[in-house]
Amino acid sequence: MLEAFGSMLGYTLGSGDSVPDISWGAESIIRQQCQDFEFIRTALRSRFEALRDGTIRVKGINEVAKIMALSPDKVAQVLQFAVGINARPKKVAAHG
Repeated sequence: MLEAFGSMLGYTLGSGDSVPDISWGAESIIRQQCQDFEFIRTALRSRFEALRDGTIRVKGINEVAKIMALSPDKVAQVLQFAVGINARPKKVAAHG
C-alpha cells in the first residue's frame, strides 16, 4: 500500500495534477495501513502475553492424541516439556 501511495503522489507531482484530487485516496491508503498495523499489534501482543503467562492453548489436542495413539494428557505433557506451551485443556470448576 505504501508503494501505491508513493505512486499516486509521484504521478500527481510529476503531472501537475491537483494534489487535492488524490487526497481522499492517499488518506484511505494511510488509514488502512494504520488499521492493519493496529490489528497486527493487538494480535501479537495477546500471543506474546499468552506465551509469557503460559496460557496458550492448543486447539485440537484430542485429534493430535488420536493420530499419535496417545492420551490428550500425554500429548500436553510432551508439548509442555518440548516448547513450554501449556496445552492442557482448561479445567471447568465444579459448582456445588
